[in-house]
Amino acid sequence: MPTSVTKEKTITIGDKEITMRPLKIKYLKKFMAVFDGLQKVKTSSASLDGLVECCVVAMEQYSPELADSAVLEEILDMDEIYEIIEAAAGIKMDQGNVQTVEDQAGTI
Repeated sequence: MPTSVTKEKTITIGDKEITMRPLKIKYLKKFMAVFDGLQKVKTSSASLDGLVECCVVAMEQYSPELADSAVLEEILDMDEIYEIIEAAAGIKMDQGNVQTVEDQAGTI
């Protein structure tokens, strides 16, 4: 579940500035279902797919025109993915940690 509640945060995705705040419950439920599924993935590619899908759910609230995995895969890097996950659900993805995404998902 979310680990913190934050105020609004503005990030730039591609050429668009998006103001983000914690997800509404409707989207948070979908987000957490996808994020919890990361514990079961077996490959790095599947982990990345899951993280992108978390971002898709977040974009359903913040910027519906970006709520498409193909679009996000073209414009996001890992730092931006982590930033979206933190702003959306309060989950701090430890970028300096050598744990895999699967291991991090298992600790939340």
